[in-house]
Amino acid sequence: MKKEIRNYLITLGVGLCIAFLAISLRGIFSEDDPKEVMKYLCDGFFISSICVGGLGLLVFCSNEGAFDMIVYGLKSFLGFFMSKREKKYDSFYDYRVERAKNKIRMGFILYVGIFLLLIAVIFYLIYNNM
Repeated sequence: MKKEIRNYLITLGVGLCIAFLAISLRGIFSEDDPKEVMKYLCDGFFISSICVGGLGLLVFCSNEGAFDMIVYGLKSFLGFFMSKREKKYDSFYDYRVERAKNKIRMGFILYVGIFLLLIAVIFYLIYNNM
């Protein structure tokens, strides 16, 4: 339980750092207009949600086997050039079965990405109503 909460907090911290970096590079600290400040906040949190949520989606696609054929093909191709390397898998099916056992947990990454996107939407609604 504690490890799961720690994963959420670390991911949220990384997302907030990305948002802060994007916001500060836009020049929010020298801006006086509240409407522009809301626009910068919306942009920063949207960029952060795309980075974190996009990473979560890539991990999800990898867990579901979207890249398995490419990885297996590259490993097999490179195996021809390495004479000392043992053949680890006899077929693609064996590779898929072994890969399915080692799925990466990624739910917390997607949830944090969605949370950051909701913050961006809130700032956008405030910006739109000013």
